[in-house]
Amino acid sequence: MKTKHLLIFLVFLTLAGCTEKKSIVGTWIEKDNFVSPRIWDITQDSFRIRYWNHYNSFYKIKGDTFMFPGFEGLKKNRFEIINDELNFYSIDNDSLIISLEKDSYNNFIDYFNKKKNTNISLPYLKSSINNFHTLHSMTFVFNKTDLNNVYVNGEKIVLDSLAFLKILEIKNRDISTTGRRGSLYCDREIKLKDINRLKKELQKARIIQISYLTQDSSDILYGNYYKLPYIENKLFDSVFQRHTVPPLPKIPPLDDFTSNDILCKIGNQSIEVNGDDLSQKELEDFLINKIHDGIRNILYINFDERFTYANYLRKLYEIKNIYISEQQKYALKKFNKQDIEKLEPDEYLEIRKRFPILVVEINSNEYKEMKKNAL
Repeated sequence: MKTKHLLIFLVFLTLAGCTEKKSIVGTWIEKDNFVSPRIWDITQDSFRIRYWNHYNSFYKIKGDTFMFPGFEGLKKNRFEIINDELNFYSIDNDSLIISLEKDSYNNFIDYFNKKKNTNISLPYLKSSINNFHTLHSMTFVFNKTDLNNVYVNGEKIVLDSLAFLKILEIKNRDISTTGRRGSLYCDREIKLKDINRLKKELQKARIIQISYLTQDSSDILYGNYYKLPYIENKLFDSVFQRHTVPPLPKIPPLDDFTSNDILCKIGNQSIEVNGDDLSQKELEDFLINKIHDGIRNILYINFDERFTYANYLRKLYEIKNIYISEQQKYALKKFNKQDIEKLEPDEYLEIRKRFPILVVEINSNEYKEMKKNAL
């Protein structure tokens, strides 16, 4: 009789363990993280944290303890599942380590929209090369129905001429971000003139690179980092210098425009290069010749501020893809690799040196001044 009861008890423990293990299986997203939420893919016997590691870690469950191998041996955390929320706690002091929720979202912007009750539609556009990731990057979300505010790492702030001060405050507070890079999630219908208001505040806050986020028809996000020119800000330099990186090299002043450089204006139905009207094909041929002449040059480009975000990115990608296409051709010929992202570091460095992408965006006033003085 004792043996029979023991067997029944063991079967009960086995079933209980299977029930707990099954309930943890699925895809989970870090709760209320609006910078770079970790996404956990948990199977019956392994898990992977998407974007953070590229391999699966095995785990075991014993009661309410989640065990997995760590760098210093076996790690243990207590966990509990309440409805669609999965929480992990320290086994030592029961403090909360991370809170996850069931991931039923298409991507980050879908997650943001549902959490913040916004309705942001990214442009449906895929670039030739994609280096998108959100790790250590500040996030900026711009909603077409509220152009007077912007979300910075999930916090809504007023977009005015002092917005950079609040951006600095958030940058210094959120230690998970480096503060040097930003990811921009912008509704595709917002006009470029409004985006430029935001970009100016980012420049003042010393965000040196910005990734413009788009998506494809499968809701996969794409993004490429573009450098933002350094601009003078005496208030920032005098008060907040101790909180930032040293000043970055400024773009060459207007009077340093050389005969090797290119001055370009992109309108809705027009393209002007060094004072001449060109077609899209003529622009491509002109840039390819410049790329291969072996002389380092800078493309100063001004986009019509009436462009929507979607049209602006489409035009910007058309320009950048000319450079990328020539890089890919060279990589295939020299290294037998067309995918630039798969090049070795020294190979990629050679590509960048041979075909530098030096594109500097300028505003309408700067364009008029450069055209007046340089052409």
